[in-house]
Amino acid sequence: MYHIGIDLGGTNIVAGILRESDIAPLLSFRSCSSDDSQPFAFCGSCLLYKESIPTLPSRSAEEIMADAASLARTVAHSAGVDFRDVTSIGFVSPGTVNPVSGVVEFAGNVPFNNFDAKLHLRHNTGIDKITVDNDANAAAYAEAVVGAGCGVRDFLMITIGTGIGGAFVSAGDVQRGFNFAGGEFGHTVIVAGGEKCTCGRLGCVEAYCSINALIRMTLDEMARADATGEHTLLSDIAAKTSGVNGKTAFDAMRRGDKVAESIVSRYIYYLSTALTNYINIFQPEILAVGGGISKEGEYLLSPLRRIIYSEMFNRRQRPNKYTKIVTASLGGDAGVIGAALLAAKEWSNKK
Repeated sequence: MYHIGIDLGGTNIVAGILRESDIAPLLSFRSCSSDDSQPFAFCGSCLLYKESIPTLPSRSAEEIMADAASLARTVAHSAGVDFRDVTSIGFVSPGTVNPVSGVVEFAGNVPFNNFDAKLHLRHNTGIDKITVDNDANAAAYAEAVVGAGCGVRDFLMITIGTGIGGAFVSAGDVQRGFNFAGGEFGHTVIVAGGEKCTCGRLGCVEAYCSINALIRMTLDEMARADATGEHTLLSDIAAKTSGVNGKTAFDAMRRGDKVAESIVSRYIYYLSTALTNYINIFQPEILAVGGGISKEGEYLLSPLRRIIYSEMFNRRQRPNKYTKIVTASLGGDAGVIGAALLAAKEWSNKK
């Protein structure tokens, strides 16, 4: 039997398929011993096949859902699986999602407003066992089960992209809050009265730590350097990559650019402030940073750890009591794997 995951994004819809026999041992939480930190190492490759299509978010929710259902059939066929052998489908979306009703209450980048995704997916696929959840919850659950947080009880994942996503997983369960809107880490304030966030508040983490925020800081410093005649490599690097992106400041910093160093330093300070807050609240054994910025590796993590470990509340404890700060390991597959795993977990518990 098989489980399909569908990850709806503002740009692409991604679907993938997992074999139940590969994931069945993972569906009940199991803590690792100190010498067995990755007991299910094979599971990073448990995705049998995946495929993506453009979302085209200007269309109606019904049209997008019909495409998602069609893509589910495509991945089953391409994996050599009879669609009748698909036990469940997990569907994840950005925004506020009610996993009990299957309704996407609000999703900013796609036209899903109080949209019954579970009902439409059942209608379009003929499969009754449908699970609907938030995409950040799914990514964190995948990392907790088969990725960077495998086997630890308390795991926190923060995903940094055009926005800030995240979720806290404890003893194998995603902590969603009573209204399923928990985990909006990007919309906590770190600069009172600061930059306006897309949510309408001032000074949110997302306004200072997202890729868009890093790009804004870079552009502002480029303009300032140009006006004052200060030398910087930022413009040269941006010209070679068709504009400023999340790597521009890091690439220039690695080449010794002082303006870029100040940008990266300021960005990391804001991010460390946010992550220190999250560690103080949750005290996870592992905190994983995902999204495109995580590709900077130790250029990002090393200074983050230095600041966080000097400022967090429990800094006087022994280092073996410190939260491990690592990069997420599943990359772009986390959402689709997590969607399938959440569905498999829900429906295996209801057999």
